[in-house]
Amino acid sequence: MGLLGSPKPRPWWWYLGPGFLVSVGYMDPGNWATSLEAGSRYGYRLLFVVTLSSAMAVLFQAIAARLGVATGKDLAEHMRAHYPGAWGRFLFLTAFLAMVATDLAEFMGMAVALNLLFGLPLVLAAWLTVLDVFLILYLERFG
Repeated sequence: MGLLGSPKPRPWWWYLGPGFLVSVGYMDPGNWATSLEAGSRYGYRLLFVVTLSSAMAVLFQAIAARLGVATGKDLAEHMRAHYPGAWGRFLFLTAFLAMVATDLAEFMGMAVALNLLFGLPLVLAAWLTVLDVFLILYLERFG
C-alpha cells in the first residue's frame, strides 16, 4: 500500500480468527481454556470425541429445527405433550435446573471479571452485575 493508495484486498480467510472459532465451535471462554488445556495434555488423542460430539450436536439441532418448522411448536411444547404427569414435571425440573446453573455461571463469571479487571470487591461486583442484568432487561423493551 502506498501513501495515497488503497489497501491491497486480502482473501476472506485472512479475517478469520478466534472469534470465528468461538462462534462455530460452541466455545465460550471457559470451554476454550478447557479445550486448550486438554489439547496440551493429550494432543490429538481426544479429537475423535470432539468430532463425534460436534456431529451429534449438529444432528440434534437440525432435528429440533426441522421439528419446529414442521409443527410450529418448540421442543418444550412437544415434551409437554408427549410426557404428561410426573415424567413431564421431572423433565421440566431438569431443564430448569440446567438453565439456572448456566445463568449462575454467567453471573459469577461477570462478577469475577469485574473483580479481576477493576479490582472491585466481589460483593460490589456482584451487585453491579445484578444492576446490569436489570438494565438490560429494561432496555430490551425499546428494541
